[in-house]
Amino acid sequence: MLEHIHIIIYLIAAALVAATVARLLRDKKRRAAAPPPAQSAKPALLNFTAAVCVAVSILGTAGLFFQGQALIALRVLACVIFALSAMDAGVAIRRWYENILEKPTVRRSEFILPGVAALIGFLALEFTVSLCGIPGGKDSALAVDYPVHGEWKVVTGGPTALTNYHHNNPVAQNSAVDMVRSQGASEGETIYAPIDGVVSKAVGDRSPGGAEPEGNIVIIKDAKGIEIWLAHLQQNSLLVQAGDSVKRGQALAKCGATGSADVAHLHIHAQKDNQPVPLLFGPAKKFLLRNALFQTTP
Repeated sequence: MLEHIHIIIYLIAAALVAATVARLLRDKKRRAAAPPPAQSAKPALLNFTAAVCVAVSILGTAGLFFQGQALIALRVLACVIFALSAMDAGVAIRRWYENILEKPTVRRSEFILPGVAALIGFLALEFTVSLCGIPGGKDSALAVDYPVHGEWKVVTGGPTALTNYHHNNPVAQNSAVDMVRSQGASEGETIYAPIDGVVSKAVGDRSPGGAEPEGNIVIIKDAKGIEIWLAHLQQNSLLVQAGDSVKRGQALAKCGATGSADVAHLHIHAQKDNQPVPLLFGPAKKFLLRNALFQTTP
């Protein structure tokens, strides 16, 4: 079923277009027979506002949950919703302008459905912000370099449990990111220091499937006391030890699948006093969310 969801989405978009075309044709026939009564544009503008909020929400969150054809179909649906609502609002405004001397009035009951639609739209937009927003804003986040080179994909990341497996598991990892190579295996890929600092902990002799969920790990503490954790590192691959000073871009170890990792990947998160610190990656200072693709070069 899920592999064909894009077909269902396209059918919904087609149904919306067909319904709008039919309504416009019916309205045209009515106008030809007799002028329509004076009509206010206010309810239509409320519907338009709701549609814009929903369309923006779909565009902003679809990529967190869908990929491939489904993602393309959802974006098409968002554009259709926006275009059709803009058309309806335009028609209503034209009618209102044509009949403005008749002082059209609107009964309160006519605001109920558009008002509910607008409320749902605003709630959808707020939901989108909660899924994509940086906890505490950019001022609370730490800017770091990408710890890998090449093209990678985020498999879990974001400010909520819907997109981030590590959220509240524990709290210190609320802004954790897990990443894998977008093509090919991640095992053996070099991991680099994302910040300047001092290695406060380095463990490299743990084997895959060990009791410690983090597996092999390097923890770097910066001058402000923020710790960067890099976990699931390959056994016997560490190039640093506790007490070493490291610089951004310095090779630390290799990517692995130690600890609780099912597949080779890099887990990275920042914390201070057991509280999470959001990370902004690269020159663009991107807050990485689930399904994000990024590419870096040495």
